[in-house]
Amino acid sequence: MQDKPPARKAQCVRYTVTRDWRKTWLREERHTELSRKQTRGLPRLNTNIVKIGPGRQVTLHLAVYLDDGTEVLSSFGDEPIRFRMGDGTLASGLESLLVDLEPGANEQMLADGAALFGTPDGALKHRVPRSDLPKGFMLEPGQVIQFQTPGGQETPGTVLTADDTEVEIDFNHPLARRRLRIHAQVLDVF
Repeated sequence: MQDKPPARKAQCVRYTVTRDWRKTWLREERHTELSRKQTRGLPRLNTNIVKIGPGRQVTLHLAVYLDDGTEVLSSFGDEPIRFRMGDGTLASGLESLLVDLEPGANEQMLADGAALFGTPDGALKHRVPRSDLPKGFMLEPGQVIQFQTPGGQETPGTVLTADDTEVEIDFNHPLARRRLRIHAQVLDVF
């Protein structure tokens, strides 16, 4: 008569996902004394963490600062920004900085404005007769004014020079020539 081999003990790995506003982490607990019968029917947790990528729905807080520390925009202390990657809510260069971040990421990044908003183009500087602007409209160099395109979209223009006869306006993105610090806190990705 042949002896039966001893019963094998199965190894069960249980993952516990803990999430808080700063980070997501996995804690692995190994239980070696559980048999296959004891682990049968237990739910399996999908441990794939969703990262920011094309078409993903993202919820985050975002702040953009000039290199001198001046805040340009911030959603911290306000409602978070919700968008789908590629929908045009954020500039494509800014979206590219967020790719592969996970929920809980709290990142500080430095970026060149030209990389985020496009290289400044000299053809986007225009001289506009002062008579084409509303009378009494005070203009100063550095001032950003919203203009409406023939297609109905609004676009910002930065006043470069202004005198009594004409105004020189730069329609490149106002931050394209600046060095920027971006702070992103990813709340959710799905």
